[in-house]
Amino acid sequence: MAKRPQQRRAVERFERVLAAAESLLRNDGLRSFSIPAIAKQLGCTRGSIYAHFPTPHALLNELAVRYLGQIFAQFAGMSGLGAKPWREGIRTGVYAAASFYDAHPVARMLILGEAATDSSSRAQELTVKQIADLGRLAWKARGIELPSDPDVAALAIDLGMACFRRSVFAHGAITPRYREAAADVMVGFLEPFIEGTSNPTSVSKPKGRAR
Repeated sequence: MAKRPQQRRAVERFERVLAAAESLLRNDGLRSFSIPAIAKQLGCTRGSIYAHFPTPHALLNELAVRYLGQIFAQFAGMSGLGAKPWREGIRTGVYAAASFYDAHPVARMLILGEAATDSSSRAQELTVKQIADLGRLAWKARGIELPSDPDVAALAIDLGMACFRRSVFAHGAITPRYREAAADVMVGFLEPFIEGTSNPTSVSKPKGRAR
């Protein structure tokens, strides 16, 4: 984990290192990523970077966690999402997520690629749960109680992200077809739980599934 400083000069140095790391990842990818490369770019000593980031993974983790915070903030700020018809709401959320990753290639690399550390993976799972909780509250406001065991809302997000990851692996970006596939998969998974609800306050088991 990164060692976050308190003093102003140290905070400024901390942020410069993160900016240089992000620039290096954006321009050269993971292949050229290293603390010596960042030190060379900044014209500073390696020790001044190691003081805050003991390993390259600490740098990657800090960047990933920051991007995850931005993703959550984006969804938390989409106040009108819950007012849309549920299928449209899912697609709007998927499109927003795809646009975020398209605009932030480093986030795409760290969150959807292979560079996630153990700490950033845990942070990612927490972010998925937080977004799922937002969705669950939106459904509850409509009188629909999605199951929490299994966590249906979180599983739907995981399915959409799996489509994103496959697109990044195959094409290096989230293509329109994979974006649509993510929306279709999420809608298809959630439909039995939402459309199959006979009682607004409880969710019946999807048809065709073992009881």
